[in-house]
Amino acid sequence: MNSLNNRRLVTFDSVIEFGDNHPLTPAIPRVTALYGLITTTATTMRTLGGTQLEGRSGVRSAVAETLILKEELLGDLRAINKIARALPIVEFPGVSEQFRMPQNGSYANLAATARAFVLNAAPISQVFIDRGRPATFIDDLTAAVTAFEAARTRRQEGRHGQIGSTAAIEIAGRNGVAYMRELDAILSPIYEPDALMFGAWKAATRIERSPQPAETPTDPAVAPAPAA
Repeated sequence: MNSLNNRRLVTFDSVIEFGDNHPLTPAIPRVTALYGLITTTATTMRTLGGTQLEGRSGVRSAVAETLILKEELLGDLRAINKIARALPIVEFPGVSEQFRMPQNGSYANLAATARAFVLNAAPISQVFIDRGRPATFIDDLTAAVTAFEAARTRRQEGRHGQIGSTAAIEIAGRNGVAYMRELDAILSPIYEPDALMFGAWKAATRIERSPQPAETPTDPAVAPAPAA
């Protein structure tokens, strides 16, 4: 949650507390409804803020996992590629071309290359096994690329959730401000004759400004020394 929405939320809490401490008698239906809407808005913003933090944490975790799985997958591909390039061309024509390393570093291209290695290695798996690859190397590579793609999906979903929560918080914050302004239009004329109550109400509804960075003082210009 950004600074503005944090400050909005603090103000909503202040307004809700004011309403609890100063109920109107008799009650005004629209005032009661607006206090309820502001309370719901504050709850929604806190819930979305938690989702936003979870999404950010999930993205970081998925990014770290994806990087680890990427290196493991590249290691498997390099081992197969090295064997394929060393096969006799006469006996295995065109095989080395089937096991080229990915030309760019995109995650999508890496996954596609790994899937191609699995397909191309299946008919000649014994050739690779005879040259040191584990008997389960095709299954291992399939599992590795599946895990890599799953980590990528979690990262993307986490980012989408984070973006969605951020947008929803902003909408809720703006709605809360609108409810508060409508409430102020009703209550200010009621409280205005009582200076203390009116001042307390205005203080409750005030959204603090964003703190401004302190200006660095500059040294005053040094006057030139008078000529002798």
